[in-house]
Amino acid sequence: MDILNKIKKMLGIKTAEQFAEKIEISFNERKENGEEDPIDNTVEEIMEIIEKHLDPAKTRDMLAKCLESQKLPDRLFEKIATQISKTNNIPDKIITEVIQEADTEVPDQVIDTIIEEGDIDIKERLKLIQNVEDQDIVEKRILSELEILYRLCKDKKDWEITDRINELKEILKDSDISQEIQNLIHQIIARKMAENYYSDISKGTRIYELSKVMPVEEMIEQDLAQMVKQEYQKIEEDRGTKESRFELDELKSLILNQMAKEIAGKYKETELFVIPQSENMKRLKPNQKEEFIEKIQTFSGKELSRKEILDIYEQINGKVNNAQMKETKLISEIRELQDDYKEESIDCLINILGDIKLDTETTNTISMLSEAGFIRQLNSIPQEKRQETIETIKATLGKRKLATQTIRMEGTPEIDIYVEDDSDQR
Repeated sequence: MDILNKIKKMLGIKTAEQFAEKIEISFNERKENGEEDPIDNTVEEIMEIIEKHLDPAKTRDMLAKCLESQKLPDRLFEKIATQISKTNNIPDKIITEVIQEADTEVPDQVIDTIIEEGDIDIKERLKLIQNVEDQDIVEKRILSELEILYRLCKDKKDWEITDRINELKEILKDSDISQEIQNLIHQIIARKMAENYYSDISKGTRIYELSKVMPVEEMIEQDLAQMVKQEYQKIEEDRGTKESRFELDELKSLILNQMAKEIAGKYKETELFVIPQSENMKRLKPNQKEEFIEKIQTFSGKELSRKEILDIYEQINGKVNNAQMKETKLISEIRELQDDYKEESIDCLINILGDIKLDTETTNTISMLSEAGFIRQLNSIPQEKRQETIETIKATLGKRKLATQTIRMEGTPEIDIYVEDDSDQR
């Protein structure tokens, strides 16, 4: 039966199930007849019907039934989806919807092949990647998307670059971002800044928006300014030279300016000037260090004392005392607490610190409990039992007997509690 007659016969079918059954019959006939490319010929037949006679809704239903069919190979679905993605009058979203709503699990490799061979728009590509569980495939796809973004930097605004990178990072939220991905993100930021400098409209770059995906301390640590210089030179080699458009030190000053603004902002919250540590910070020229400190003073809205200036200088040069480092770590840890219990945790810390101010023995006690693993052992007990245990300890301490009492908690070692005896005072 030729294609025209098959099309006429299929058009008389009313349901997607019947359509899929006819596709199964057509494909198996081709295989039995020993056709060289039964899959390609079947796809050609289906696409002719889709393009001339089916609306998107019917196409979607037909594609879903082909996917769910046990008698059709995955490669047939891959090729139909790929061809649909290249057809202008059929939206790519029907492919995504079919895969997301399928009763049968779609193999990761099938989704990967559709993305690789198809012409699917970015919005739907990202949705398809989110349906992949194989982390190697996901990382490969993320790298591919970042490479595309790198090539498109010239035509993208800063916020479009950051939004796209954040979307891609969100897909990777359950796994660590590899160094390869991180390096490519840095390269994209460098390329975008270089394009901003080369543009006759902007003739320069801004830092804030792009710092949302590459923090300024990373920009300094990775020597982003030098990377921008290299990207700018590539653009000039390709499109021609523009004299005095890009200045390396000027970009470094812009980055340091943004860093100074952020340091001053954090100072208003913590009353601490915390300077990010890196070898490139140490290598700043004397005039850059001086300008940097002046900017911190300007943005903080206060005149820095001689001690504060000296402290900032020492931090720039990598000379940070132990107490400063621990203060910084404590503040950083507090900021990273999950929002749903951050307030409760901070209140607990404030209470502990209040006790320490009133009685320095509190520090020793907490330290002893921590070193003995007592708090961790308590945490391992179910909450209801934990509360009972704490109440037992509290009641025992309340008796204030001058004796050694041994308390045994389930799942913990024996603990000797020393308390004061007040029996003679009764």
